[in-house]
Amino acid sequence: MRVRWWVCFLLFLTWLMSYIDRSLMPMALPLIGKEFHLSPTLMGVVAGAFFIGYGSMQIPGGMIADKFGARKSITCGVFFGLYLAF
Repeated sequence: MRVRWWVCFLLFLTWLMSYIDRSLMPMALPLIGKEFHLSPTLMGVVAGAFFIGYGSMQIPGGMIADKFGARKSITCGVFFGLYLAF
């Protein structure tokens, strides 16, 4: 398989994970609130922290992609995210 298609596949997986994170957060929030006994106010803080963090990285992420290129930026971002996850 050509390298170009592997890159497209990895970009698709990265986009898919990002989309799933954003779309499932509102559905998971009530379950998270029940499990950790959070009030509606604290659940709003949790959702706000997620979306503020997500939204605030859009501009710096675009600047990094412009400076270093999309391929290097996404590759570093994926590996950094995996490093933080484990």
